[in-house]
Order: sequence, then structure tokens, then C-alpha cells
Amino acid sequence: RKYMASGMLGGGNHVSFSLTSIHVRLSKKSARQHASSLLLEKRKRTSFSQSDFNYPLPGITVSSDGNSSNASSTSWKSDSTSAVIGSGRSDFEKATAALQKWKMFQLGWAEVDPETPVKIHEPVVVVARAVVPWTCNPLEIVYVHKTKREFAFAHGTCHGHLLRGEERFAVRLDDNGDVVYTVSAVSQPAHIASKLTYPVVRLLQKRFAEDSVKAMERALM
Repeated sequence: RKYMASGMLGGGNHVSFSLTSIHVRLSKKSARQHASSLLLEKRKRTSFSQSDFNYPLPGITVSSDGNSSNASSTSWKSDSTSAVIGSGRSDFEKATAALQKWKMFQLGWAEVDPETPVKIHEPVVVVARAVVPWTCNPLEIVYVHKTKREFAFAHGTCHGHLLRGEERFAVRLDDNGDVVYTVSAVSQPAHIASKLTYPVVRLLQKRFAEDSVKAMERALM
């Protein structure tokens, strides 16, 4: 496996933290049930509002590497992990389908409802066991990009999420036939709980990137 990872810390120290409630549950079952309720509630909206996001820069990961000049000018953490997971057009199509079914998120300790459509403004809830028993973290899909050689989309954090920022998932078919999967994120703590446990949060972000690559490799087997 060809495996690449990078990280960057932007300058600046002005970060605010939310004291609003986060979505915590004691069991995975109850977290899934709550996640379903959150999705139903958000899908009842008749119009989209940028105020749903808890960060000011939707589309911050729109560049192909997931990094942004906007991110580097403030106190954001930027991460990008890439790996070759297959070869040829067939594997590229499989990888695209895997992203659309959220295979990269079915990790046991983190998951997304695989029936969640990958389309702009679609609400997403990540159920994860992290620094507290189980959390339901609301997001919304910011953009979807598709060409003959690349498929990518990003979701951004909404109010009630432990973090503030955006995450991008992409697969591309290189000229040499390699199918490359990349997961990129730009984030910072949004809640006092994530601020106090930020070293653990960063370890979990690294673990997610590694586990996500493995999940995509399994999806192509």
C-alpha cells in the first residue's frame, strides 16, 4: 500500500467554544435511535440556511488536497491522508460506490447510516464512541464533485457537533491506473469537552483516517 499523511496547524489563537448541549448517549443502540431522530428533524426543513453550520467557511476543503488558504490564516488543524486502494476503472467505480454507501465510515466505533444520500444539503449524523460514551454529531453535505476520474464530497459540522470544520472524502483514477482514496479534514474544537480532551480527539482523528483507508480497501475486495 502506498500511504501518505500530512498535517498542518494554522496560525492565530482566537478560538471560541460553545457551551450548548451536545448529543450524548450511553449505548450504541440509543445513539443510533437519537441519530435517526436528528435526521428526521433536519429533513423536515423546507429551506437551507448557512446558520445550520457552526463554522463560517463552508467549502473550505474544496481544493483537491483538502487544505485551504482560509484554514491557514486562522487556528485550524488541517489533515490529509491518501492511499492507493486499487487499480483500473473497475476499482474506481467500486470505490465511488463505496463512498456513496459510506463504507469508509462503517468502523464499529464510528458509523453513518449507509442509506444517507450523498447530495448537497443532505443532513448527516456521525455516531461515534470517543471521549464520552457515544455521541451523535450532526453535519451537512456541503458539495459533491464528480468527473470521469474523480468523485469527492465534503460534509460540514453543524450546531451540536463536538468540533467545528469540514471533512472531505475523495477517490480518483490516476493516469497510471492507481485508484487513490483521500480523506482530508479542517477542524478545531467547538465545545469545551473537545477542548479539554483535544489530545485524545487528535489521536481519534488519526485513527479514523487509518481505519477509513482499511475500510475502503475491504470494500474493493
